[in-house]
Amino acid sequence: MKHFLFTLFALVMFLDPTRNATASLRVEDVARQFFPEDYDTLLVGEESVPILYSDSTLPLARGVIVILVNEGNQALNLASACELAQQLNDKGWHTLISPSLLVNARPSAAPVSPDTDEETTNNAAAATTALHPMQDILTPAVNFEASTTQTTLLMGAISNHISSHKGFRIVVASGMTAAQILSAANEGKIAPPDSLVTLVPFWPQREINENIPQHIAQSGFPILDISLPEVNQWEALTTSERLHAAQTALKLQYRQRRLGSMSTLTATGQAANTPFVNWLSGEIYGWISHLGW
Repeated sequence: MKHFLFTLFALVMFLDPTRNATASLRVEDVARQFFPEDYDTLLVGEESVPILYSDSTLPLARGVIVILVNEGNQALNLASACELAQQLNDKGWHTLISPSLLVNARPSAAPVSPDTDEETTNNAAAATTALHPMQDILTPAVNFEASTTQTTLLMGAISNHISSHKGFRIVVASGMTAAQILSAANEGKIAPPDSLVTLVPFWPQREINENIPQHIAQSGFPILDISLPEVNQWEALTTSERLHAAQTALKLQYRQRRLGSMSTLTATGQAANTPFVNWLSGEIYGWISHLGW
């Protein structure tokens, strides 16, 4: 089963939300290799996104935990997400694992017209040279607005998919996806979860990254904020600020936890992930118990 999960997601995580043909082809690849009952798909905008759903192993389920995974993220990789889902199933929760959708922000370079106004060219050059030395002059690899729109559509599709399930709704998101969930929920773009678990929340753009502590402080739902050492420098810039912002805003249902050390990932992820997942599932279960659920 674990081999099936890992193989399926190795295909799914290469999904490119900016290209319909590529997305459709990935779904067809999965359909040719696995039985229809082994996976499901959600229509997100014009994209078909494969998802994995697992039922609680206990007779009385407490609700659904949605785990958003972005391959390449050290905080929560594919193998650890599958292990985490299994442990949460054993604790009485349904789980749904979905790829997070990030939109590339690097369009192909526009051709330079020979009739381009010289004054326009000079103004653009002057604006570039006027940037502060500490400012990032490179185009961000991922477009925040477009990615948040995709995430909004994804969360809407997931919400509809699990609408028949009773109980609480918890979202586990890491890295850039966590930053999008915080922003979208505070702006009313998505229905706020009953609780949010963020792992290493960050965005690789200074002005957006600096808004994360305020998004946490202004949120109206409980948050378990997990920081991992030496995983991402962007996240490290706001770790203390996130805790301070929550405390000064008198946000009572907030807990920040910092893992003392993190194991090195192996080729399969299995050996190194297990201790981390055991710790993570324990933190989530402890947080849920603290909330009285």
